[in-house]
Amino acid sequence: MSTLATQINKKFGKDVVFKASNKKFVINKISTGILSLDIMLKGGIARGRWTEIYGDWSGLKTTVVLKVMANAQKIGLPVLYIDTERTMTEAFMKHHGVDTSPEMLDIALVDTGEEAIDVMEVYLRNGEHKVIVLDTIAAMLPNRMAKSSASDEHMGLEGKMTSSMTRKLTSLNNDAALIMVNQTREAIGRFYGGTPKVTPGGRALGFYTSQRLEVTRGKVDRKEEIKFGKKQKVAIGRTVYFNLKKDKTGAPEERTCEIYYDIKERDIDYTRDLLTQCVSLGIIKKVGATYKIGSKSFYGIPNTLAVLKKRKVFQRFYEMAIEEALGGVR
Repeated sequence: MSTLATQINKKFGKDVVFKASNKKFVINKISTGILSLDIMLKGGIARGRWTEIYGDWSGLKTTVVLKVMANAQKIGLPVLYIDTERTMTEAFMKHHGVDTSPEMLDIALVDTGEEAIDVMEVYLRNGEHKVIVLDTIAAMLPNRMAKSSASDEHMGLEGKMTSSMTRKLTSLNNDAALIMVNQTREAIGRFYGGTPKVTPGGRALGFYTSQRLEVTRGKVDRKEEIKFGKKQKVAIGRTVYFNLKKDKTGAPEERTCEIYYDIKERDIDYTRDLLTQCVSLGIIKKVGATYKIGSKSFYGIPNTLAVLKKRKVFQRFYEMAIEEALGGVR
């Protein structure tokens, strides 16, 4: 390191100026627990960066976040969850594998957006919690709005608040994954061209995020894997689409993946996702409706999935095969 850099570090603090090989430039990621999504995100949610996950209501945004939280806890990372919507329950968290013990999870219920920002600042300065979730940006109530009449004009307050939040907290973040959940709204006054949907919180969120992920619900259609029964009237699942709108940590362009959501289990069907990826990579051979697992062949998706779910050793084998084929993305 140059003499000038040494002088600056001595004056302003350690590692203000550093080499490109410094660990600050190494991006560690946390698995989402969703195979297709991990592959698309080149490993998962980035630590030390902002990530925004947005979409329509009941679009599995919170489900994705809870799976990230559960996977972070598995590697020993405590989590802070800020519930601005006040809709979360302990049972729902446990259903998705989140450890709700005091050592691994703190939950904050705040009255205003400014309180949420202050809570995040305290936790970032402490540095113990490496995953901080804000659910949601759309439900953050500016203090000025909370104290005024409902008939008063409040244009731009949310944008100013979130712009201040991203500027202030970015400089404090060392190695924590900051995850913002957001919602979509219908754009007012747009009659032609472009998308009619926007996200609350202003444009600063898009600039500061390193990963921006849109979750879109697929409509239940007449495909065999979605419905069953003689008249195909009983819904068993739906397709969920993930659109990677921005990623400065791995993926060079917009990408899309889709997964299957099991309505009965109220969870993402990991085994079906594993089968889809193995077939697409040529790890599992598929001829017509027949799948070859090991030395045996199985007809149809239900029979094949039953074998994979029963034999966990097969699942781990194919997970390792995918990692090898993709160069250790996970």
